[in-house]
Amino acid sequence: MKQNSLFAIFRFTLLEVLRTRLWLFALLIIGLAGAVALFSSSLAITESNDYRIISFATIVRLLAVFIVCLFISNSVIRDFDDGVFDLIVSRPVSRASWYIAKIGAFFTVVGVFSIFCALPLYLFAAEHLHLWWTGLLLELLIVAAAAMAFAITLKNSTIAATAVLGFYVLSRIMSALVLMSARAATEIAQPVNTIVAEVIKGISYLLPDLSRFADSSLLIGTAEISTASQLGGAIYLIYPLVQGSIYCLLLSAIGLFDLYRRNL
Repeated sequence: MKQNSLFAIFRFTLLEVLRTRLWLFALLIIGLAGAVALFSSSLAITESNDYRIISFATIVRLLAVFIVCLFISNSVIRDFDDGVFDLIVSRPVSRASWYIAKIGAFFTVVGVFSIFCALPLYLFAAEHLHLWWTGLLLELLIVAAAAMAFAITLKNSTIAATAVLGFYVLSRIMSALVLMSARAATEIAQPVNTIVAEVIKGISYLLPDLSRFADSSLLIGTAEISTASQLGGAIYLIYPLVQGSIYCLLLSAIGLFDLYRRNL
C-alpha cells in the first residue's frame, strides 16, 4: 500500500509537468538561449565558438534555476492551497511518504531538464561537457530541495521563490564577498571591517559554494583539469558531489521537519 501511494504521488507530480505545459516553456527558453548565444558569437571577431558556448552556458544556467525555483514553489503551495496535501495525508499515507515521493519526482524532472539544457552544448562541440552537466545537475538539485523546503516553511509561492533566488545568488557570490571583505580587513585595519569580514566568513560556512558548480571555463578547455590523468575529472567533481549531497539532505530534513510542524 505504501509503495502504491508513493508511486501515485510520484506519477501525479510528473503529470503536472505535462499538464502545465512546463516542458514547452523550458524548450522555448533553451531555444531562446541558443539564439542569443548564436547572435553573440556573430559579434565576435575571433574565437566565436567560445563566445557561443560561454554565452549559452551562462544564460541557460540562470534560466534553469529560475524555472526550477518557480515550478517547485508553485507546485508545493498549490498542493496545500487546493487541499491536495490534506486529502493525501487523511488516508494511510504519512507526511514523510508524501515528501519523499514529491521530491523524488522533482529530482527526476530536474535531471531530464538538465539533459535538455546540455544538448545544445554538445552540438557546439563543448569540451568536458559531462563535468559541466554534472555540476549543473547538482546545482539544480540543491535549488529544487531549497524550493520545496522554503515553500513548506514560508507558505507563499512568491516569498518562497524570492527566498530561493536570494539563497542561490548569495551562494554564487559568497566566495567573492569573503575575498573582498578579507582584503578590506587587511588593508584598512579597522574593527568594523574585521567584524564584517568574520561575519561574512561565518555565513559562507552555512552556504554551498555554487561558484564551483558547472564552471563555464570547463566547456572551452581553460579549466585546470589534467587531461592526461583519468582522475582529473573525478577529482574536479568531488567538491560538487559532496556539497550537493550534504545540502540536498540538509534542506530536505529542514523541509520535512517543518512539514511535520504544519497544522492541518
